[in-house]
Amino acid sequence: MNPQYRVLAIIVDYQSARDAAHLSIQLAKSSLMLPQGELHLQIVHVDNANQPPTSLTAEQLKAGIQKLVTPKNLGYAGALNFAIQACKKSQNQNYDAYWLLNSDLEVEPDCLFKLTSLLKNHPKAGAVGPVVRMFSQREKVWGARGVVSPWMGTTAMTDWNKQTALPKWSYIPGCSLLVRSDAYEEVGKLPEKYKLYYEETEFCIQLQKIGWELWVAPSATVYHKVDSMKGRIPARHFSYYFTRNNLIFWKTCFNIPIWIQLPRTFFVVFKEVLLPLRRSKSRFELMDRLKCAWGGMIDGLLFARGLPLRFERNLFQ
Repeated sequence: MNPQYRVLAIIVDYQSARDAAHLSIQLAKSSLMLPQGELHLQIVHVDNANQPPTSLTAEQLKAGIQKLVTPKNLGYAGALNFAIQACKKSQNQNYDAYWLLNSDLEVEPDCLFKLTSLLKNHPKAGAVGPVVRMFSQREKVWGARGVVSPWMGTTAMTDWNKQTALPKWSYIPGCSLLVRSDAYEEVGKLPEKYKLYYEETEFCIQLQKIGWELWVAPSATVYHKVDSMKGRIPARHFSYYFTRNNLIFWKTCFNIPIWIQLPRTFFVVFKEVLLPLRRSKSRFELMDRLKCAWGGMIDGLLFARGLPLRFERNLFQ
């Protein structure tokens, strides 16, 4: 008999307790459909320093969902790393894979089985992902493969339906990323400097750099409530972190000098932040998002030079 394949599913909840509870219950119910004795799923709901703290629902408690509380807001990657280390220590348990999940997802019941099958069938696969569809437009693919273009300084989401490893340079969307534990340990955890956006991009690039492959299971599906836009206007956190982290990512992963990066970052910010701001309904909203983007630009430059950030705390305290 093959040994039981153990998966730790981690749902990060930051002001999204209802979504996280819904997803955790959905995973618990779908786990009952998994092959008995072949796959064990442990589900953890991470309260990323919510105020007031999140309480598990009666249904979550009945389903055996576990809760962890971070000491402060650690960002997405920080909360995931915290949960992995805490579960390994408290449970004295080794896992074959970690399923990293946004709270604002809906997951098809057979998704995990298809993802784990892909990992088991391809020993060089360090991480696998599903096809991510829009929550509100389920026939529309939001993305499956992230495309990294070092020459153009851009990243973009696209579909992927091939039964092959992803080309260099690629990444799997971080909203649903199943990572082989050996690959996670070899890379040395998820990068925490980003707080939001680009964590999975760097993580996947680093996996590829040390010889691991990335795969997508075209028949596995999740549905994502993309929230970087509120009323088709860039959210405050998106305007800041997307701008800042664009500079950090290219410097960290490809050591591209800032003087080369800046024109490309201006282009990306113009396309992703400034153009959508033409839909702003008020002068205050427009100026607020411009302030966030400008703060992200300055802090990205400061980070690249090893200097303290100036705007993050003031914008998001």
